This record gives sequence, structure tokens and C-alpha cells, in this order.
Amino acid sequence: GTVHELTLKVLKFLQQLHDFGDTAHEILAREVILGRQQQQHGGRQQQQQQQQKEKDKVLGAYLSQTLANLLRTLDSRAEHYSDPALRAIFLLNNYRYVQNRLERDKMTATVQAYNYEAIKFFEEHQNKKSAELFKQRLSEKDKALIKEKFKSFNEEFQAVHKTQVNYSVPDPELRQDLIRENKAFLLDRYAMFRDKYANVPFTSKKDKYIKFTKDDVERMLDEFFRGV
Repeated sequence: GTVHELTLKVLKFLQQLHDFGDTAHEILAREVILGRQQQQHGGRQQQQQQQQKEKDKVLGAYLSQTLANLLRTLDSRAEHYSDPALRAIFLLNNYRYVQNRLERDKMTATVQAYNYEAIKFFEEHQNKKSAELFKQRLSEKDKALIKEKFKSFNEEFQAVHKTQVNYSVPDPELRQDLIRENKAFLLDRYAMFRDKYANVPFTSKKDKYIKFTKDDVERMLDEFFRGV
């Protein structure tokens, strides 16, 4: 279930190609640009600008297409594992290696220059496999524990909100200071907690347990201390 040799070789090749970006642009873009020169109208400067735009897109397109082919190949290789959990681990190991190399070698921006959604799609693909792995490993006891965590937070936060919206703090600066402290303590913690389990299949009725977004919590905190 470790990183496949093919992944290592493909990322090394892409990194080398990316390092020699200008040369790669020229080689990969030449056919596209020459094929379109006859169709261009206007002055020489306009043609040069158009050619540069073509070059900027071509390397990103090549990287994106190569990565897409790699993902399809990895998905196919993963089917050789009979254990579903091991399949997921194999893919996650390879996906994480790809992600780390793209970021380390500064290839992410190049891919996004061609298709801004490409990295997002890759991350969603990775999250899907993570969820599959959790599904294999999550016991009924684990699911019940996650449900209880959300249930407890929802009940406690709603109770605190119901009480503290009635507290009156007339001084606006003091009120904002108190609200700011509450946000500093709660918002990021809740967001991390929520995001950790958002893609985990601990229930078929997530709306029942994940009731609040981070924005919902922030909005409700803003209502504190107004003496409603």
C-alpha cells in the first residue's frame, strides 16, 4: 500500500519538465502556435501576445493531463488489492505524495493556470478515498461517539445562546470585546471539529447532527449581550 514506483517516476519527470519551463513551453506549444499563426490578424505585437498566452497554457495543460492519467492508472492498480481498506491506503499514500510534490516543486500554480479547478478536483478525489477508508474502519461505537459529540455541542451552544442573548451589556466597546473573545475561543475550534467529521460517514442523517456552519456560529455569537 505504499507509494507506487510509477508515481515516483511521473512526478520526477513533471518536476524536471517544470524546472525547464521556458524550454518546455517552446517544445509543447510550438505545434499549437504555428498552427494558429495563419489565423491571427492584427499587428506583430498582438501576435506575440497571443503566442505568449498560448505558451502559458500549454505546460499547465500537459501537467494536468498527465496527472489525470496517473490518477486513472493508480485507481486501476488499486483494484489489485482485495482488502478495501488497503486499497484506500494505497491510493491515499500516492495522492498525498502527489500533492506534496506539486506544492514543494511549485507546480500547483502552473496546473491552476490551465484549469483552476484541477487541484480542487484532486483534493475532492482524495477526500472521497479518505471517507471510504473511514467507512471501512468506523465501528458502531465510533459512530455513536461522534454523534454524541455533535449532540452535546448543539445542545450546549443553543442553551448558552438562549441565555446570553438576554444579557445586557450597554457599552458597545465592552460588548464587542466580549464577543471577540468568544469568537477567538470557539470559532476555529468548532470549524476544525466540524471539518474533521464532515466527510466521515458516521450517520445517514448528517443534518440532524451537523446543524451549524462556522458562519452560523459566528452570527449567533454576534447576538450575545444585547438584552433582547
